[in-house]
Amino acid sequence: MTDGSTTLRPTEGVAETAGWRRLAGAAARWANGDEAGGDEAGTVRATATDEEPDAYLLGPDLAELTGDYRVSMRIKITAPERGRPASSVDLLLNAVDLDTCYLSRFRVRNGVRYLTLVKRVAGVEENLVDDIWTCDFDRWLDVFVALVGGRFEVSVDGRMLVSVAEFDRLTGGAVGLGVSDAEASFGAIEVTAVGAAAGTAPPPTAGTPRVSGPELSRRDLGAIEGDAYRVEFTEVTRRTGTTCQASVHVRDDDGWVLAGDGDQWVVLTGDAGSRRDLHASLAEHWVAFAGVDVVDTHRAVLRAAADDAFDFAITWDVSEAHPRVGLELTPKRDGRYVVGYRAFGARPHADVDEVLCGPLQHGRMVRGPESIGLSELTAPFSLRQHTEAGRPMTVGVFVPPDELPFVYEPSLGDDDQPLGMSLRGDDGDVQPVLYAPQYGQRAAMTAGVTYRFGLGVVAARTELFEVYRELLRTVYDYGRYRQNVFGATLTDTAHNLIDLLATGPDEDDSVEFRGSPSGWWSRAKGYIDIENHRTVRATTTSVLLSAHLLTGDDQLYGARARPILEFHASRNGYGWTPERGFTVYGDPAKHRVCATPFGAPALAPLAAMTRGRVPALRRLATDRLDDEDYWLKRAPMSTPLAAYRLTGDPALLRRTEELAREYVDSPEPDAVDPHDFQNYYVKSWVDLLELYEETGDKTYLDAAYREAKRYVTQVFVRPVPDGTITVPNEPAVVDHQIELAGWWEPDELYRYPKTDLGSDEVPRWVVSPNGMSFEALTTYRFNGFSMNPAWAPFLLRLAAYTGDDLLRDVAHNAIVGRYTNYPGYYFRQFSVNHLKPRFPYEGPFWNTTIYYHHAPAQLGMTLDYLLAEHQTRSAGNIEFPSEFEQNYVWFAYRVYGHRPGRFYGHDGAWPWLPRGLVSTGNDQVNWVAAEAGDRVFVSLTSESGAAELVRLRLDPALVPMESGRPYRATVIRDNGAPTETWMTDHALDTTVSAHGITAVVVHDVGPIRVATHTEPPSTTAPERSYHLDDTTPIGAVWGMVIVAPDNSRYDAFVQAATDQPATLYWSTDGGATYQHSTRDVLPNEWTVTVSDLTAPLTYYVEAGGVRTDPVELAWIG
Repeated sequence: MTDGSTTLRPTEGVAETAGWRRLAGAAARWANGDEAGGDEAGTVRATATDEEPDAYLLGPDLAELTGDYRVSMRIKITAPERGRPASSVDLLLNAVDLDTCYLSRFRVRNGVRYLTLVKRVAGVEENLVDDIWTCDFDRWLDVFVALVGGRFEVSVDGRMLVSVAEFDRLTGGAVGLGVSDAEASFGAIEVTAVGAAAGTAPPPTAGTPRVSGPELSRRDLGAIEGDAYRVEFTEVTRRTGTTCQASVHVRDDDGWVLAGDGDQWVVLTGDAGSRRDLHASLAEHWVAFAGVDVVDTHRAVLRAAADDAFDFAITWDVSEAHPRVGLELTPKRDGRYVVGYRAFGARPHADVDEVLCGPLQHGRMVRGPESIGLSELTAPFSLRQHTEAGRPMTVGVFVPPDELPFVYEPSLGDDDQPLGMSLRGDDGDVQPVLYAPQYGQRAAMTAGVTYRFGLGVVAARTELFEVYRELLRTVYDYGRYRQNVFGATLTDTAHNLIDLLATGPDEDDSVEFRGSPSGWWSRAKGYIDIENHRTVRATTTSVLLSAHLLTGDDQLYGARARPILEFHASRNGYGWTPERGFTVYGDPAKHRVCATPFGAPALAPLAAMTRGRVPALRRLATDRLDDEDYWLKRAPMSTPLAAYRLTGDPALLRRTEELAREYVDSPEPDAVDPHDFQNYYVKSWVDLLELYEETGDKTYLDAAYREAKRYVTQVFVRPVPDGTITVPNEPAVVDHQIELAGWWEPDELYRYPKTDLGSDEVPRWVVSPNGMSFEALTTYRFNGFSMNPAWAPFLLRLAAYTGDDLLRDVAHNAIVGRYTNYPGYYFRQFSVNHLKPRFPYEGPFWNTTIYYHHAPAQLGMTLDYLLAEHQTRSAGNIEFPSEFEQNYVWFAYRVYGHRPGRFYGHDGAWPWLPRGLVSTGNDQVNWVAAEAGDRVFVSLTSESGAAELVRLRLDPALVPMESGRPYRATVIRDNGAPTETWMTDHALDTTVSAHGITAVVVHDVGPIRVATHTEPPSTTAPERSYHLDDTTPIGAVWGMVIVAPDNSRYDAFVQAATDQPATLYWSTDGGATYQHSTRDVLPNEWTVTVSDLTAPLTYYVEAGGVRTDPVELAWIG
């Protein structure tokens, strides 16, 4: 066709003239822009309604869309006003109707903004490309879309945002526009033809057909044999030709067992490839081998028959633990080449028991033929398990360590990956597949220059995870390679986090937020959420209370632990703002009080941690249920289990187990959504583990173990090279989301003094991502690895129950040496600035992105892992009571400190972790301690692979001991026989073995008195300690007593839901005299401290000239 252009005017669409028609949205409001809120003439505005959430217009067919084209227009997207799961604004291209078209989609999903190219055929959607995009709302955007030369590109305001190959083109001729659960304005659409369509014709070269058809003859050509594998070579003649095939056999009790044959090699060529389906978009040169040269007992070379495009040969080698196959490809002309290896023959999906190829393909989930690049292969394996003669057989391919460069892989981008993997054969069946290189920049080759690559082949008569385990151990030398870094033990790290969270602004923040390193906002009683302006977000419930109980820091209680408790006894959302007019991910209602953000999974452990000192929490935990959303998805047994643990009601336990059995027996999903959080990619093994610990029923342990093994395969595995590296070794990555997305004004946050990452030479293992995980696959593509793996302590405990030391090592590598204070959220490049203890005070903010509300979660995870490490290494000889706190996404922990436990046979051991209590002089040795009045207990664990010397010292200010007097000390190393020694002047010398544990009991000290290590005061009338009234004349008013953990006082916390200015009046002398306090800003809430536990408090609230009836709160002993 000749070049040309057409301008479409959406105003004609509103009138349904000039060939425009309405596809959806009969009840939606379409209007001309100058009539619908001030937009200029010639524009239109679409507003979806609750009755008709979709509103679409389709223009006339255009000749310009029959070939390559460019489309330009202006779009203005209105900021979402309500919290909806998803909303989108769409530009339709090559449309037949709404069911068959391309969609250039600007969408918001749970507050995250994406730009997506969608291909919709007969109503079935395929995402061609999907990326996070920090777009602006409420301003005109210049949008440019091109489909030229078989490639889609979308640019906004002159910046190219997404690009993807598309050669299997749709043939519809219309352009359209519309909204789904959204509001947007559209300007004129200009469509320009730029030539004949590319990519709709067959690939440019015919390729080489595969040898196929009925087998006519076969001839043995020899074999090679190693300790575990035998590869036999056979010449096979079929109807269409002759080739040589390799058959892999594995050694078994029955001798050599055939693991699979029918493997195939193919070379794909062409400049119009799409990684979504390489075979459909490139010329296929199926390799027929002309013969076999058996070099020796371990090696054989196969050379391809003549091909006018390339020379090709492979070398099989069985001298190592698993066969290696080296390939050599020499192109005869310049072009793009990809070698594909389809291993072991294909099987129907119905015959497959388990698979693994990246985080979206596990269990029996198998996606399409897309070649998944190395950066998204959590382990560079493509594995398939099936049943052979009644036994599992796992086969697959893997990438040897020497083929994996030590680079930050996500920074390579989709187009520069060294390899790809898949689980689909070209016939659609399931088969391990490897492509080298991945189609993209590395596929461009020069005539006469040989490309080489090595791959590994694996087969075993066992389950897939056992093959995974064996590859990690033998090929990747996987172990507990990480150590403490930058002079901080894990105990130091916990203390650093506590100190950080206790910091606050230098200025008064009772009204306005004032920046500080912690991000604490006292008015809101939380740490700010940078993704939502003027909001806070709670990732923990009782972690700060636990920190107070463990350290005895009373200031931490009054400044952080109690206000956070009050937050959870008052707010109507875990994301919350004290100011009307601000939203939480578009929801304008998250500013109310006299509510709770969570139900029993979060409130029940909080109630338990107070040991009955806040009876209102027990009521709220059992009355309120969680409202599920994108971030909060509970396993069905989660809430009844939490309620049972709080109440002891056997009916709740029966219901918990009924739901759990249904959950365990429910079918695995066919697929998972890459936008979902990673912890939702498998069943909730953490909840199943908790239920096992509660019931002792091995059914739940087995189910937890099964799902955790699948989860572990989503944690990154890479070889860890020796040597050092200077980092950053790339330009600093700067996260501009906060300003581009308009989350907060950067100037409102803390001003960090550092403006660069500096430069550090460190061992390569320090920056290795081996053992890291991610938030969600879509955000990993944009942000890289996440740094708050709260699942690690649970995995450590599960490893102890099952005896699985691989799970132990994965947990270790997720936590140890990953941070020494709050490190930010995302590991976006090789750098160590965020690993240093001063990072959250110095910054910069923008490299790992400081999510202030995540820092409490980092503390919860750290304390849980620290105590779990000592518990598991002691084989259960150290055990402190804990509660299971479950918030949203993966923010779950066990919290400690409210009750005494056991330490190597000693009862009454209160966990005790004040900073400075213990010093070791060794930054590879973590410690936890406990006390029982006249005894001090210290546990030492080493993160080192060698024995460590320790000079153990106790703080004289905390542990009374006479100077010069020897005190008897019992030392237990690695759970062996106790030995006796002496501690003098608060010190003794000892050792800790490699990754071992040494326990020390110091006798006859003290007496030690810790104010929080006491029993709670009793009450005979807990219902008098709270009053939750939703029907007062001014609306809901709640009051409750909060007794301090040291029993020295109580706080009366009163809240009123009214938005009017309100005044609290209270009396502690039976109403004889009243004091009062008026709130000038929302929320209407007050905390009144009463130093006498026996003194009741009477209060009423007045607002708008109306007062409530007086209420008496009392702690009756």
